Amino acid sequence: MKNLGRNRAFVTLTVADLFETIGTSLFNIILLTYARTFAQANLMVSLVSVATVLPGMLTGRLADSQTNKRGWLAGLKFVQAALYLVLAQLITEKQVGLLLIIIVINLCSDVLGMLSGSLRMPLLQAKVASELQEEALGINQGIGVLMQTMGQALGVSLLAATGDYRLAGYLNAITFLIAGLVLLSGYETLKLPSATVTVTSTFRQLLRQVRKQWKRGCT
Repeated sequence: MKNLGRNRAFVTLTVADLFETIGTSLFNIILLTYARTFAQANLMVSLVSVATVLPGMLTGRLADSQTNKRGWLAGLKFVQAALYLVLAQLITEKQVGLLLIIIVINLCSDVLGMLSGSLRMPLLQAKVASELQEEALGINQGIGVLMQTMGQALGVSLLAATGDYRLAGYLNAITFLIAGLVLLSGYETLKLPSATVTVTSTFRQLLRQVRKQWKRGCT
């Protein structure tokens, strides 16, 4: 644990993930509560629930194709913050059309969150020693579960105290903004070494082995 605490890249990724998880879980519960205020509450809640599950679609391939993973990771946090600023302007009116737009915005943010997770993993693996990676992943998962619970509790408490859905949107935008600033503060520590030569060499070796096996099979 002490070694991980001294690892600037690990701390940067973990703290950023902490704020992102709070924001995501906070607004998911807020959106469900908002959907229940409509006349077609059951239908609206079902739409929100489906949109919350949909981000499980594959984003790993897109993340793998990005060479500047740290830049993408930081940039996505500011995009998500902007999305929730727009959302906060729309959530004041109780209209079905606006709710559908809000659901789409929240869905887009959740998909970007899945992409962020796929970008974060290679950075974590590259910056944490192999013997500490299991511990690092355990800490990340534990913090994620804790922050989800806290985010949901914060969302319910905020709504009970103020009844202001717009404030929840602004608060969510702030959490993503903080996550982005944290990533920028540790940006240099997240730089990955170039692996072009190694990958090319390995790929060529693989091709040679395939050719050899093919020739043996033909003889």
